[in-house]
Amino acid sequence: MFMLQGVSALHIAIKNHDAKMVEFLLETPNILIGDCVLCAVEENQISILSMILDKLAATDPKLEFMGCTDSVCFMMGTTPLILAAKSGHYEMIGMLLERGHTIEKPHHPQCSCTDCKCVHGEKTILLKGERTAKQLLNVYQALINPAYICQSSVDPILSAFVLNNELKACAAKDHVFREMYLELARKARTFAVELIGEIFCTKV
Repeated sequence: MFMLQGVSALHIAIKNHDAKMVEFLLETPNILIGDCVLCAVEENQISILSMILDKLAATDPKLEFMGCTDSVCFMMGTTPLILAAKSGHYEMIGMLLERGHTIEKPHHPQCSCTDCKCVHGEKTILLKGERTAKQLLNVYQALINPAYICQSSVDPILSAFVLNNELKACAAKDHVFREMYLELARKARTFAVELIGEIFCTKV
């Protein structure tokens, strides 16, 4: 498939929101999709994303759930749902959840299981699946988004407060991203308080 400096015809079609062209290109034998699925998420193009996911699932059912491994634009391990949640694309989040997509919740920062360890020399936290510190932050940025919490949790208020505690624990353990974790924790508390306020306003 035609590609210029890492940008393929499929990338261009997605950026132009050209669903018909995307459909045509996906019929090309042995087409390389690469990070185009994440481009569709970034552009908040639900119909295009559905077509790409269907193509991946037809090739191998596991492919549509896999994170990005070879992209200059997206962090390794970024899945469609992680990116959609980070971006706050409410309808897209719902669509992905309905398709069975999930975000693997990190172990608690103080977890001492064999899957969790800290590589002090590199100042990198490794969790189950060997997430690096940046990837871990990337996951929490997705988990903390209100659009994701409201659709993935039966108790959004409790989930927000739990995340607040975990994020503060992450801040205490990861000094490199400490301020970013504290800011995420603040957003979690604010969201929980706003939900509580909405409940009281509704009752009044």
